[in-house]
Amino acid sequence: MIKIVRRLFCAGGLATLALAAAACTSTVAEPVVLDLTSPYAREVQGRVAAAGMIYPQSAKTAGAQGTVRVAVLLARNGDLIHATVVSSSGNPDLDGAVLKAVRAAGFRPFPPEIQGDQARVIVTVSFRLHR
Repeated sequence: MIKIVRRLFCAGGLATLALAAAACTSTVAEPVVLDLTSPYAREVQGRVAAAGMIYPQSAKTAGAQGTVRVAVLLARNGDLIHATVVSSSGNPDLDGAVLKAVRAAGFRPFPPEIQGDQARVIVTVSFRLHR
């Protein structure tokens, strides 16, 4: 079982996305962990990117930049079970922007090649100001 470490709720933001995760494994009790070799994990990344993130104005004003890593746990039918910040940017508005985008993304059911009832994908979003 995965324990929720932290949840933040804030405005959305514009950022670049990348995925990172451990190697694919599956057990009865644990979710399948998907990495960039999985087309479904790349689709999760794309759906989060397309969810309309914008760089939070409060973070821009504060000059905040950083990278957020969010663990996304999905059910076989594509429902979001939970999203948890596993590595904070140091700014709650940036962290919250990623969580909001994950919740808004909407995911499709797993393809047949993904075994198990749950899958975990780590979505990494980097926020950088261009001056």
